[in-house]
Amino acid sequence: MFSRAPDARLDAAALTTARLWLHRRHAPTSIVATVGACALLATLLWPAAGRAVLLPWVAAVTLALVLRTVVWYLHRRQGAHERPWLAAYRVAFALHGVAWSLLVLGTASVVAASIVSTAHDRLSGVLFAVPVLVPLLLRCFGAGAAAEPGVGALVLLLVGMMSAVARRTADAMRTGEALELQARMRADEAELARRQLADQHHMLSQLMRTTSQGYWFIDREGRTVDLNDAMCTLLGRPREQVMGRLARDFIAPADLPVLDGALQARQQGERSAYEVRLQRPDSTLLLCHNNATPLYDAAGGAIGSVGLWTDLSARLAAERALGASEARSRALLEAFPGYISMLDSQLRYTFVNARLATLLGRPAQQLV
Repeated sequence: MFSRAPDARLDAAALTTARLWLHRRHAPTSIVATVGACALLATLLWPAAGRAVLLPWVAAVTLALVLRTVVWYLHRRQGAHERPWLAAYRVAFALHGVAWSLLVLGTASVVAASIVSTAHDRLSGVLFAVPVLVPLLLRCFGAGAAAEPGVGALVLLLVGMMSAVARRTADAMRTGEALELQARMRADEAELARRQLADQHHMLSQLMRTTSQGYWFIDREGRTVDLNDAMCTLLGRPREQVMGRLARDFIAPADLPVLDGALQARQQGERSAYEVRLQRPDSTLLLCHNNATPLYDAAGGAIGSVGLWTDLSARLAAERALGASEARSRALLEAFPGYISMLDSQLRYTFVNARLATLLGRPAQQLV
């Protein structure tokens, strides 16, 4: 279906949608885990750090968590998948990192964990890690008695390892996002195609039900599969009496060879037009014209044929009326006591009455 790899197929909007979905999915778990970590660190560090250090830090982290919770809640309520929401999540992560920077002790593991937990959006992890790591690394590599270059090196090593893990995780998640979006696109296309086919089928069914021509669908054996109300009217029978029965059951016996020849032509993939008489329940015969077309399934196999039937009784009535009118006119002309003839544009006789033919000494048939 796709001519390129899934990553090349995805655009920025699709990736933004996927990242937002992951942010919204993981935000509650991340917030709860942060609350637990803060409570544990505050409990462990309270005897050594004291109220003056821990209370400002706890307050700052609490505000950051409230901001992240508000962003998550509003995004969940509004359901918007636009870039401003992704920026809001990232700003919240940055402020969260600033809050953690107030507590230098124990922040290396928090940074490493945040990098992995935000693998789906590495920029958020970076925005969290920078304000936390900078004070810690300045203290470790700075001058003075508090300098701990060995600890700083271990911190950098830990963060580097976690970054590598996060990168591999992000690649795996990106592939997963690509496959998921690809599956969604396929599902959307399949649903669209199904709806279009359903709409077309509905319109075709409505057309066949409301047309004044008879619609008669038969299978390869000539059994009735479907027909519309107009066809039922032509046959003079309700739909239930026709469904599943052979078409030849409703054709005048004298016209069956015409029908059999037409069915044989359709089995060979040929269209046909012919006239046969329908045998109605009251024993009357109704002359109809049928335009028949073979039908095939999606694999190209023949499944039957459909015919559009037209009642010819009105045409026959008009032809009989015209014939009767011509006969009356001819009788009047023959009875006229004078000599009557009609000529065409080339001065050829088209009609002579009996008196003129007698005068000319030739039969009227030889003069016309």
